[in-house]
Amino acid sequence: MPLTLIEPDDSTVAKPKRSGPSDGLEEALRRLVASLEKPKPPQEYDDAMPLLSCHIDGFQYTLTRSRVLPLARLSPRELEIIRLVANGLPNKCIGATLDISAWTVATYLRRIFIKLGVTSRAAMIARVTRQGMLTSDH
Repeated sequence: MPLTLIEPDDSTVAKPKRSGPSDGLEEALRRLVASLEKPKPPQEYDDAMPLLSCHIDGFQYTLTRSRVLPLARLSPRELEIIRLVANGLPNKCIGATLDISAWTVATYLRRIFIKLGVTSRAAMIARVTRQGMLTSDH
C-alpha cells in the first residue's frame, strides 16, 4: 500500500502566514514518502541508516527501521529461570530453588539474553511478556 502525503484543501484549512519549524517537518515528510514509494529489495535496507532525520524547534528527530525479531526458542529450564527472575529472585535464590549453582544460573541468563537479543533482566521480562511466553499468572 503506497504512502501518500495528503495536501489540505485551501478552502477548508487556513495556511500559516509565516514559515517556521513546521516547514522543515513537511519537507522531511515529503522526502520520507518519496523514499518509501520506491520499493527496494530487503537486502538494500541498512538498519543503521535513518529513514528520516530532521531538526524541529531545536530537537533532533530520527526515524529508523528496526527488524522484528522472531520468537526465540527457549527450553523449559530457561523459561523456569525467567519465571523466577520475574518473581524478583536473585541468582543465588534461583540456584537454590532449582538445585544448581548461582554461576549456572548466570550462564543460563547470558544464553537467554543472547537468544532474546536483550541486555538486562528487565528487558528479558518485557520481551517474553510481549511475546506471550510469560503470562501474568507466573
